[in-house]
Amino acid sequence: MLARCLDSLRRSNAPAILDIVLARNDNEAVPLAGTLSITLDEPARLTLHFDDGDDQWTARPNSGWSTTHDVPVLGLRAGKRHAITVVVTDAFGNEARSETLEFEPDPLPDIFPTIELAVAEPSRMEPGITLFDTFRWLESGPVSDYGLLVAVDDAGEVVWFYEANHGVGNALKLSNGHLLYQSERKGRAYVRMVALLTHEVIAKRKRWGVLFSDIDFQE
Repeated sequence: MLARCLDSLRRSNAPAILDIVLARNDNEAVPLAGTLSITLDEPARLTLHFDDGDDQWTARPNSGWSTTHDVPVLGLRAGKRHAITVVVTDAFGNEARSETLEFEPDPLPDIFPTIELAVAEPSRMEPGITLFDTFRWLESGPVSDYGLLVAVDDAGEVVWFYEANHGVGNALKLSNGHLLYQSERKGRAYVRMVALLTHEVIAKRKRWGVLFSDIDFQE
């Protein structure tokens, strides 16, 4: 009888949020990202709801069922104040909602290239974001100590970027969801972690960098 009562309580009680912290990314090269840490009293999954004053969207981190979650917060718009609400759902479908958290990334840097959207037909596009690499070109030729990976949404708005002190190119998405890019920079072999999103390895004369992402975006 006692076991049945306890099970009934678990089925009817929503998860309790014991602690929640939203912080900026420590890596200045990836400013449109944050980190969310949350502790619960029972295993649950997360859903993040965003509102930047112009648009609303939802993201579901792939962090599984757990009482503790440490996940990246991605898809933020530069220079906009975001209201973020976290919804936690347990195995019985019970939900709890956090207080509204605020996050305002800095505007895009002055050196950032101007992006002009010529045509966009979202109904004919695959869902998701568009990733491309860029480089600087002066009268003297390409700049070797600057590179940029940029992700835009279906309206051409920047939702993520990685600013490097070396050229980047040929960005590819791997089967595990990570991103791989190539650089011509030479040097000794080494491994470097760049905050929560990048891992770079020099192999022979080619440098390959891996950008990690474990979150799905859903409109």
